[in-house]
Amino acid sequence: MQPQPVKATRKRVPRACDLCRFRKVRCILEAPAQPCVNCKHNGKQCTFNRRHGMASRNARNGPPTPKSITNPTGSPSLGEPSEHDQFLMGCTSPSNKPSAQSDYTQPAKQDNPTTAANNPDISSITVGVDANRYSARTPGSTCHPDYSFLQAPDTKSLLPQDLAFLTSQGCFVVPHRAALDEFMQQYFLHVHPMLPILNEKDHWQAYNSQDPQVQGSMSILVLQGLLFVSSGFVSLETMKSLGFRTVHQAKLAFYRRAKLLYDFNCEKSSISIAQAALLLAQTHLIPHCLAGNKPLGSIWLGVAIAYARDAKAHCYFSLKTKSLAELPKFQKLHNTLKRLWWCCIICDRLLPLTSRQNIKITKSNFSFSGCPPLGSADLADESYGSDVYDPTTKLIHAEILSKLVDLCLILTDVLTVTSVFHNNPSWILSRRLAGLNDAGLCQMALSRWYSSWADVKSTILSRTNENDCVESSAASITLFINLVEMYYQSARLSLCHYDILRCRIISTPESHNKLITQREELQGAAASVTDCLLELGRLGLTRWLPMTAIGCTAFPLALHMIDVELLGPGNENAHSQTAGHKQQQVKVLLETMSSYRQRYYIADWVMSTICHVVKLASQQFPGLSSSKGVANSSRAYWADILLTQPSYYLRLAMTVDLSISHGKLPDDSDFPPSLRQISQVDKPLNPHTDAVPNFMPTTDIDERVVDISAMEGMETTEEISKHIEENPIEDAAISQPQITTDLSDLPVSAPLTMESPLMISRLHSIWKCPRSL
Repeated sequence: MQPQPVKATRKRVPRACDLCRFRKVRCILEAPAQPCVNCKHNGKQCTFNRRHGMASRNARNGPPTPKSITNPTGSPSLGEPSEHDQFLMGCTSPSNKPSAQSDYTQPAKQDNPTTAANNPDISSITVGVDANRYSARTPGSTCHPDYSFLQAPDTKSLLPQDLAFLTSQGCFVVPHRAALDEFMQQYFLHVHPMLPILNEKDHWQAYNSQDPQVQGSMSILVLQGLLFVSSGFVSLETMKSLGFRTVHQAKLAFYRRAKLLYDFNCEKSSISIAQAALLLAQTHLIPHCLAGNKPLGSIWLGVAIAYARDAKAHCYFSLKTKSLAELPKFQKLHNTLKRLWWCCIICDRLLPLTSRQNIKITKSNFSFSGCPPLGSADLADESYGSDVYDPTTKLIHAEILSKLVDLCLILTDVLTVTSVFHNNPSWILSRRLAGLNDAGLCQMALSRWYSSWADVKSTILSRTNENDCVESSAASITLFINLVEMYYQSARLSLCHYDILRCRIISTPESHNKLITQREELQGAAASVTDCLLELGRLGLTRWLPMTAIGCTAFPLALHMIDVELLGPGNENAHSQTAGHKQQQVKVLLETMSSYRQRYYIADWVMSTICHVVKLASQQFPGLSSSKGVANSSRAYWADILLTQPSYYLRLAMTVDLSISHGKLPDDSDFPPSLRQISQVDKPLNPHTDAVPNFMPTTDIDERVVDISAMEGMETTEEISKHIEENPIEDAAISQPQITTDLSDLPVSAPLTMESPLMISRLHSIWKCPRSL
């Protein structure tokens, strides 16, 4: 007897379409991307109208949830959507539309043949695509209400094979509505206040609307960039619901999708491309194993500025309307262009300040004096339209942003002057003399800004206390105030290093007195950055800091770690109150770097560079702390290096800056002639490796993991390094999405504390810290 074939189960939609509701019949959906059975049979358009009185972000309104696919390991592989993955529903599509494409960026593992592509129970729902196999959403066509805020990509000019490739890479895939809600909330909570690329009020109106006839306001390219930049703030549970095991894995996937959409010219709007490029610019380095630590932030920033100019964003002040009827549309365009251009300027100041790059928008190619800057008045229309902040908090954020823009204007001159410190110019003497007055003017401008900032900060804090802001709003105000403070102090550090370098190149009788003055400036700036991080750490806010905070943390941490290293166990001052305070500061700063590491790849390289510089300092000055005249434990030992051997101090400082700027340790030719061939500096870190070039670390940060149990009794960097060399253990390699290696092999970065043995193990084995604290 032949077994009876299993009858396919019809899927009933959670909400009937307009035609079925009118006829009062059951609405049956055979595939999520297709019209219902009744509409298809009658040749009608399958539309959904908003249900009045229903919450705007109800997960039940989303498309049907696809069945889950499991694998032997119990976790979703890269080619398999999780049970919560739901994709953007486009308009009606032909019945022969192929089944699911992966929600991830590369094929599934070879040993697991079950994929979304060959599972008949899962259907792919993509943003409208054409070329006979996919249908594009056009104005007037319908889209699922949960995703009506999105614009369909322009794929008409794509070849069929290119379109198939983009679809296979998940470029037209978006998370299910519940996860998308969290991405949006985290973006407008932590990224948007200091980088208002979008109009928040307009966005929430379109995002919360469930009218299928509404015209999309956000391109899929901008959405993928938004998902990329907000991935670091989304909970790990949400990431796992999308099939990603780590934050880094998710960021790589979203970055790849956005880059492919850009490379294949799926977005024609220069404004949208510039907005997406600004979001993708919020990264600086990528891991060694992927692309050699290229400065992606600077590259994407250049793309954003080029397309912003193409959209005439730099001419926003000269736009004029032709008729009164076009005034509302003109005002909206003017505000969009002004936001875009000044966000380019903000990124063009903060990224070079913290990643040691050159600025691109200078006084020679843009008239800052003749153009009104972005201010709180330009953000007034969105103060009462936020879904994440109350109006009072939004107004305070606008005031902080206004002061940040003022600081960015001053940074135009500061970064122009200090760029010679990390960009290997010709080091001609006349250039140093020409910049003599500019550095003094920059210091005066920074001092005036800080006086004004202190008044604004005091007013904001008093208003916050008087209004009894909710905890989340007060925390965001504290976060952004300390962030702006860190930017200012980092600018002070850059100017101090420039002045010290100029004193070494142009020696004058007053050089020693200037060194003393600059030492005090450096101590004050480094201490202020540390205080900001201590406050944020005490309030538990360091996990919300952006990528630029790593550049602000790097040099103060290096200075404190040099002090702790020089105050070794054999030093008579090692157990003093000052030494204990320094060790506590290093502990907090390392915890901050640990929080960065879970979200930003650059943290590994920066920490490796810092530990390398600390080791160089300890090798050069093993007996500095016990030398004559340096016995007072209250003195900062890195400051003694500055006074006794300023050239060596400059070489250490430039090593940190050049490593962050170039993604590799500098060569001797990268330094000015007066800082080359300094004794003992050019020795390789590993005395047993003759082939290691100058300033190269002995251990790759991605290759070793060491058990802490064998290291707890070790006190010196030499003992720890020796243990690392004698006990190598291979770690899981980080793979690029397009490489055949599965990204699921990435190690999971769990939250760690300084007290946990795993945390100390990570610090010593991966970051090679100088000592256990």
